[in-house]
Amino acid sequence: MFRTAEPILRWHAENQQYLVNRKPVATVGLVWSQSNTDFYGRDNADELVELPWRGWTNALVRARIPYLPVNADHIARDADQFQFSSCPTSPRCRRLKSKR
Repeated sequence: MFRTAEPILRWHAENQQYLVNRKPVATVGLVWSQSNTDFYGRDNADELVELPWRGWTNALVRARIPYLPVNADHIARDADQFQFSSCPTSPRCRRLKSKR
């Protein structure tokens, strides 16, 4: 009856070893904060917060630099896995960590 999913489920079963227990290869952590959007962005969050974020992510994608978003509350926990961390939408926080 519904055989549409069978090839996908079969492929998933054959490749499951490659799909679980993986670690990201990102070298850049891009810091974000919901409170930055709520308090700094206020009525103009799209222009003040979202557009800079999209600009950074588009630049990283175009340069083929792997990145991961890092919540500002988890910087201490996650910063060691990156070579460089940046928070583009905060005027006070441009470079958090550089191992170079």
